[in-house]
Amino acid sequence: MNGKEFIKAVKNITAEKGISEDIVFDAIDDTGHVSAIAVQRIYYIHIVMQLRHIDRVELRHFRVGFNRNGIVRVEEASLG
Repeated sequence: MNGKEFIKAVKNITAEKGISEDIVFDAIDDTGHVSAIAVQRIYYIHIVMQLRHIDRVELRHFRVGFNRNGIVRVEEASLG
């Protein structure tokens, strides 16, 4: 199953079962069949901050995960 076929199968399953678009299926079994495992969709925004103090500059990178209900995780990420 290629990517387009997978997306089409997911759309068909969600339409048939009347599942919200915020829930996605993310599993394929060994035969290539899409399994009905519902997971919460999470979006990410990356924030890079430049902190200055006198002659020192520091960069910090944070990744914020959220869904329709609000923020679900905040983690510091590497800059590289």
